[in-house]
Amino acid sequence: MAAAQTGASRIEEKAHKKLKASKKIYDNIHGYIGITEEERLLIDSPLFQRLRRISHLGLAGYVYPGATHSRFSHCLGSLYVMDKIASSLIEDEVLDYEDLEILRLAALLHDVGHYPFSHVIEGTMKNIDKDNAKHEQLGAFLVEETSLKESIAKICNPEDIVAILKGSFSRPPLFQYLTSSSLDVDKMDYLQRDSIHTGVGYGAFDVDRLLNCLESDRPQEPTKLVVAKKGRQAIEDFLLGRFHMFQSVYHHKSVVAFELMLDRVVDTLVVKELLPNLFRIREETRRDEWWFVGYDDNFVWEALKANRRGDSVTSQIIRRLFSRDSLKMADERLTLTDYLPPDMMTDLMKDAMPPWLSKLSGVEQEWIFYKEQPRVTFLEEEPDRTVYIETDDGIKQIIEEPTSIIKKLWESRFKAYRVYTRDDSAKEQIENSLKKYKPVPK
Repeated sequence: MAAAQTGASRIEEKAHKKLKASKKIYDNIHGYIGITEEERLLIDSPLFQRLRRISHLGLAGYVYPGATHSRFSHCLGSLYVMDKIASSLIEDEVLDYEDLEILRLAALLHDVGHYPFSHVIEGTMKNIDKDNAKHEQLGAFLVEETSLKESIAKICNPEDIVAILKGSFSRPPLFQYLTSSSLDVDKMDYLQRDSIHTGVGYGAFDVDRLLNCLESDRPQEPTKLVVAKKGRQAIEDFLLGRFHMFQSVYHHKSVVAFELMLDRVVDTLVVKELLPNLFRIREETRRDEWWFVGYDDNFVWEALKANRRGDSVTSQIIRRLFSRDSLKMADERLTLTDYLPPDMMTDLMKDAMPPWLSKLSGVEQEWIFYKEQPRVTFLEEEPDRTVYIETDDGIKQIIEEPTSIIKKLWESRFKAYRVYTRDDSAKEQIENSLKKYKPVPK
């Protein structure tokens, strides 16, 4: 930190020169984004350019045709937001310019390890190796094992970026909060970006107002950001926007239908070794990093195209994905509950529901898809990741503030349970078989 370093003014002057923008990239969300020459070289590397071919919202473009934006533009936007926040904290003498270098790079690279179609395939990989399949961990692997390491070393210590990606950076804890929390730069960018590209206005919020109302919890060894009193409406709009974007876009019934189809196909092809599992991804990348450069959305589409023939359920689903022929939703139950079942119960229901419904309705089990939509996670509840606001009684978690609408929404615990099947005929069979399980209206 600046106050703890000797020769701080010389370090600041040197770092300030490094951060002089050598190029500006125009972004449709934030306008011009300035980058340094060292950052430009990193952005132009094949491993980072790969993100142009990773769709930010997976198959949501099948429902919202404008949602064709990529992880590439999102990472640039995250860098921009990080620069705005960190620069403000430098003015408050909470951070220094060396911190800014690290934070800009952490924001830029936070999604460099994303799988094709973003989170859809990541879920499949977690079924294989739950502890090591997160895209952040794959990103850390790329920083450690590929030419990215050499490029990063020209800017900062690559080990710092690895630690941030793995969630283990603690010098100071504020770094981790800025990159992985309810108020991180990732969310501040993607809410705006997804809202504009889908045409769904719920994700819009007053970003300038919110950014101007952020401050650190303390000047020395800060741990988190705090929203000033005057920013309460701005932070509530931000969190409400995230809640509604989950309902309207990320958990949209048709988006979920296409994702279930892709998940089923990818899972089958990985088991048959027609698509790489996590271990092979790492092995191939160590052997030749250009293999990972080509591991993008097109890579998966080509694998699907090669396996489209035949009468198997997998081949039928593949052909339907190419012709945008989605599954039909046969049942949906929306709940507001104080009870959240443990993950084990969710997994048991996922395995038990298809055979039970098949026996009940007569629809083939392989054509029954059950999805217990995770709780709308518009706000993380862990103390080191949640949102804090300034009140007359001091700093509080926003869910502890009794007059906040966010507290009420958080306590509602909204969840969705859905069943999908192959066509209208099977849908009718399932609907009829479930009638006796429907609650009777009062």
